[in-house]
Amino acid sequence: MIARAPVRLAAAALAAFLALAPRGAAEEPAPAPAPAPAPARKETAILLRNATVLTMAGDPIPEGGVLLREGKIASVGRALPAPEGATVVDCTGRFVVPGFIDAGTRVGLVDIDLVKAANDSDEGSEPSTPDLDVRDGINIESPLFGITRSRGVTTVLVHPQDSNVINGRGGIFHCLDGAPIPERTVLAPSGLHVSLGGPPKERFAEKDKLPSTRMGVASVLRSEFARAQEYREKKRRYEEKRQARKEGEPEPEPPALDPRLEVLTRALAREIPVFARAERLDDIRTALRIGEEFNLRVVLFGATESWKMARELAERKVPVVLGPVVAQPDSPERPGARMDAARLLHEAGVLFCLMTGDAHNARNLPHQAGIAASWGLPESEALAAITRNAARVLGVQETLGTIESGKEGTLCVFQGSPLEPLSRLERMFVRGKEITLRNRQTELLEKWK
Repeated sequence: MIARAPVRLAAAALAAFLALAPRGAAEEPAPAPAPAPAPARKETAILLRNATVLTMAGDPIPEGGVLLREGKIASVGRALPAPEGATVVDCTGRFVVPGFIDAGTRVGLVDIDLVKAANDSDEGSEPSTPDLDVRDGINIESPLFGITRSRGVTTVLVHPQDSNVINGRGGIFHCLDGAPIPERTVLAPSGLHVSLGGPPKERFAEKDKLPSTRMGVASVLRSEFARAQEYREKKRRYEEKRQARKEGEPEPEPPALDPRLEVLTRALAREIPVFARAERLDDIRTALRIGEEFNLRVVLFGATESWKMARELAERKVPVVLGPVVAQPDSPERPGARMDAARLLHEAGVLFCLMTGDAHNARNLPHQAGIAASWGLPESEALAAITRNAARVLGVQETLGTIESGKEGTLCVFQGSPLEPLSRLERMFVRGKEITLRNRQTELLEKWK
């Protein structure tokens, strides 16, 4: 009896409550009030202070600072005040430079060169594949992005392999780990990649197909762009008929959509540049001649022997992606290769930048700039060739390449001169956020040391 008394009292209290409650309240209790929305998280500003800032837009700023806010460079100068709540990084004795840009790589398309399942850089089925897009082949989890970052390369142009006549479209991406393609994209498509000379003629000669000579390579290029001109004209005539159609008249039949020719018409309209891989002088001249015939925006790519016509290139304002600078006269493709080619282009006034042309060793880009400097290119121009001038050649100078207010907060902090092999990258920021410097190789070192 004593043990059951509390139970009876509780039951009576519950019955009294239900009797007083409005009809249906017990079955459908009022919903709990929605929680107040959390206040929007403000992005913390980051102030890099007391560094030598190599802005690449003017003179170096000793004891300078860079303020990053909302993904951009908010201000640059000396004695910058720290905003309330800002993270302040003391960079005494360090150099702050724009993130390095490699203007020609296959990073993310290739993990293991000789394993087809891990190599998506080359579609070798036919000579012309302009509709290929590297965004559809990049492995966003490739460990090579982290390894590429290890020497300050924040940004890479990724392009298909150059073994077809028309290889496809490239793109410019930040070296981020696992980020979806849209989040890492700087510019895509960045241009159409075509090849002259040895690679396409050697590939298709083995298949007993056109092209098997340099003449054949040029013929394929001309034929494809001529087809694109005809396609563009058909679309123009269709649009004229559609606009002139009177009420009650049938809709004119549009031309069949051709994705390949759509890409080529964009090049004909100069909406995208044509990166023409040409090493030997005669191939360079052929690329320029075809570019003139079809009014293309030609950017020379590789261009080992471009130094032979440097003054002409400067006069015609033809930009050059040169590389690798360590190329040797070791094949019929580049008998005139020389280590001071970058110096000769600079002295002639050519707008040029550097590329590694690599997948696994794009991290060596600053070493290549250093080698160019050791062969007579002024050190400031060597650094410009992988920052400011790289951005200009690739068409991303509005956001990258220099440290200026309003530009993207993509930069690096080095202990020691950035082009010196023994200098150490200490910090990296991409779009204002600090990026880890850990990568597959540092993890292996920690595991086995």
